[in-house]
Formats: sequence, structure tokens, C-alpha cells
Amino acid sequence: PVPIMSAATMAIMILCIISLRYTPNENPVSLNEQQGDRKKESIFTFASKYKAFIIMTLSVLLAFSFHNMLISYLIHILGDLGGSSADLGKALFIAAIFEIPMMLFSNKILRRISAHRLLAFGAFAYVIRGVMMYFASSVNILLISMTLQMLSFATITCASVHYAEVMMQEEDKVTGQSLMVLAASTSTATGSLSGGLVCDVYGVKNMLIFGTGLSLLAFVVALYSCAMTERKTHTM
Repeated sequence: PVPIMSAATMAIMILCIISLRYTPNENPVSLNEQQGDRKKESIFTFASKYKAFIIMTLSVLLAFSFHNMLISYLIHILGDLGGSSADLGKALFIAAIFEIPMMLFSNKILRRISAHRLLAFGAFAYVIRGVMMYFASSVNILLISMTLQMLSFATITCASVHYAEVMMQEEDKVTGQSLMVLAASTSTATGSLSGGLVCDVYGVKNMLIFGTGLSLLAFVVALYSCAMTERKTHTM
């Protein structure tokens, strides 16, 4: 049944992608000319120009480090509760299924809630998720915590793309989205390496404490970025 479920999930994802609106550039030649004429900025100039964005990128890096820690060492977390590889499959399946609603309704949600607030909410959801997993007394409770994938990983993933879109000027949007992708990619290494080190030396429970601490820091950093963004919005 696992291959069938995977195929069904992929089919739903493909339908979601097809349903996304596509608005092609009306004058790509003109846009290319403008980009060619524009003087390239250094990364320091870019960071100074978008301070709130850079800080939020750090929040995404921290939150996704915890995410990759959980995914990489989920089998050890389950094993600590007496779980097996079959439970690992169930946990990953639950996480994948609960990502779909957020992916489907992200556009409607983003019309009502700003992207920077959703990013902060997603970081906070990781804090709740870490606490639930730490205090989980059985495999079933841990499986329930996997439903928070919708509020944590899926929320940050959807909101981060829109955040770069609304925060950047037209000529900087590609750079902004690239930085978000870079943060998510870097988190794979930071989460896996730091999580593995803590897990080997101090055990699974301490790894969850460490990861929850990272997500709490991500939440605080996101709140600071939100405050900067909203203060700038009010003064405009």
C-alpha cells in the first residue's frame, strides 16, 4: 500500500502545482534590458537594504535546522519510545498528508494573514512540536505531533516564498528567493550535523531539548523581524 499512497500523494501535489496561477512577463526583453543596465549590488548593500528580510532568513534557517534534525533522526526518537521502522513510515506518511491542506489553501490564508506573521507562527509551531515530542510517552502521541507538520514546515515553506515576493523590489526578488532557498538548504547540513552530534553524545531527549531551543530562538528572531517590518510599514 505504501507505493500506492505515495503515487496518490504525488498526483495530488501535481494537481496543486497545475492549479497555481501563472502570469508571464508581458515584456521580457524590456525587463532583461533593465536588469542589464542596473548596477549590481554587493551582498552587504543588499543586507543593509533589507534588514528585516535577512533577520527572517536566519529564523527560517534555525527553524528548518530543527526540522531536518527531526526528520533525520526520527527513527531514533521512535526507537526511544519502543517504535519500529513501520512506525517511521506511518509518521512520515502523516506528515506528508498534513502538508497538503496548507499547500492547497496557502493563497487564501496569505490574503488574510501577512507572510511575516505566518513565518513567526510556523516557528512557534515548531516549539510546540518539540515540546510534544519531548514529553511523548508513547508512539501514538508522537504520531499525533506529526500532524503539526501543517502548521510548522508547510506554513514556513509557503509563507517564505510569498514573503520574498512582497518584501523585495522587483529587481531584487530573485535574490531574495535565492537566499530563502539557501537558508533551507543550509539547514539540512546544520540540523543533521548538530542533531547527530547531540544525539550521539547526550541522547535523544537532549537532542529534542536542543532542537526545541533552536526553534524557540527562531521564533524570537522572527518576532523581531516582524516588529521591524511593521514599524517600517507604519512609518511609510
